[in-house]
Amino acid sequence: MAKRITDKEVYPAVCITVAALLIGYLIWKYVLGQPTISRCWIYQRWDIYCPGCGGTRAVYHFFLGDFWESFTFHPIIIIGVITYFHFMLLYFVRKHIYKSIDKKEIHIEYYVYVLVCVTVIQWVIK
Repeated sequence: MAKRITDKEVYPAVCITVAALLIGYLIWKYVLGQPTISRCWIYQRWDIYCPGCGGTRAVYHFFLGDFWESFTFHPIIIIGVITYFHFMLLYFVRKHIYKSIDKKEIHIEYYVYVLVCVTVIQWVIK
């Protein structure tokens, strides 16, 4: 039987991930001086948009605080952040308020389906 992951393992992993992202952002902004974003290799080569086109610009505008512009470049960034916080809130409530996460109450596959569908719809519209 597989070993269950405990809070002692999850919380440090989340803290390390958030710290690494924050350090990366600070290096990009203050050390590198917000370098420009290169063009999509697939678009340059074959003149078609890939499913990820606009993702880098969306992340760039998200960190600048321009959320609408981020959403228009690639909605998966905003939806992904909302999905992440929704998942973490559900986990926190079930773990610390209801004191139980015995059965699989949070279906991760639904999050994945939504994110994949949004990516495909965005790609088709472009």
